[in-house]
Amino acid sequence: MEWRREGVDLHTRVVFQSASPDDRRLVVGAERPLLTLTRRGGEWFAAGAIAGRAWRGPENTAPAVLAGWISLVEAFDGASSVPSGESDVRTGRFSVRYEKAGEELRAIELVTVATGDRFRVTFPPGPAR
Repeated sequence: MEWRREGVDLHTRVVFQSASPDDRRLVVGAERPLLTLTRRGGEWFAAGAIAGRAWRGPENTAPAVLAGWISLVEAFDGASSVPSGESDVRTGRFSVRYEKAGEELRAIELVTVATGDRFRVTFPPGPAR
C-alpha cells in the first residue's frame, strides 16, 4: 500500500479484516501497527501513531487525518459490487478506481476530496478476501 498526503509518503502493508458486514478492521503496518481503525456498527475506533491519540466516534466527527483511511475502508467494502476490469466510482467524498480480474480485487486507487489523501493498495493473487 502507498499513502500520500501533504508531502508525506508511506509504503507499508495493510490488512483488511471483517467479522460481519457491519464490523470491519483496517490494520496499517506489518510489525508494529501505525494505525488500527475499527468500525463496529456505525461507530469508529482508531489508535496508533497515524491517529495521534486514540479516537472514537461517528464517521462525520473523524479528525482529518483519519477521514481518508475511513474512505479507504468504504472503498474496499464497495469493491464487491463493481464488475471485472477497471471501474471508476465517484462519491461526494472520494474518487476510486478499482482493478478486478473476475471476482478477484487486484488494486484500489483512491483520492479523497476534502484532504487530498491518495492511496494505492495492490492485492496479491489468491483466494477471495
